[in-house]
Amino acid sequence: MGKAIRAYLLMLCTALMAGCGYHMQGSKNPLHELGIRRIYVEGFRNLTYRPGIEQMFTTAMVRELEKGRAFRIVGSKSEADAVLRGVVQAADAGVSSTRSVQQGAKTLQVASEFSATISCDISLEEQDGRVIFNYVASGSKKYPSAAQTGNAGATVSLVNDSEQRIAYQFLAGQLMAGAYQRMIDIF
Repeated sequence: MGKAIRAYLLMLCTALMAGCGYHMQGSKNPLHELGIRRIYVEGFRNLTYRPGIEQMFTTAMVRELEKGRAFRIVGSKSEADAVLRGVVQAADAGVSSTRSVQQGAKTLQVASEFSATISCDISLEEQDGRVIFNYVASGSKKYPSAAQTGNAGATVSLVNDSEQRIAYQFLAGQLMAGAYQRMIDIF
């Protein structure tokens, strides 16, 4: 293809993207139009029985805000244009598949895979308390089981807990990335 044709196609694509309202991420932030440039991230609340899970979500949201560079994170509510709050509503894990294991004359069904499920509410509020963004982020992730029987199974619960924690950390990162994207694109 000739250089002239390539240049023409490039100009045509650029014109079409500009005409349909397409813009590069970060080039237009509707929250800036509302005067929101500084955000205070309040520590997320945990309504589950999983200790520390709220910290994973708070950290993941701060990471997304820093990565996006659309806002400045401040250290107090008084410095902020808006406050971001989150509540981890549910965090559950259960067996998603089993396998048969022969132990002597018995056949046992043991977990071969678990599924971690989580739900988190996120809101962004202006200083006057008006909610300008509200979002429920939820998702699930499967993770492997370390199911063993007999003496070899003595550390299985530790391994399963570790795999579960990794699954929750993954979900926190994915869900907060999605929430951030919705927050800057929703208007």
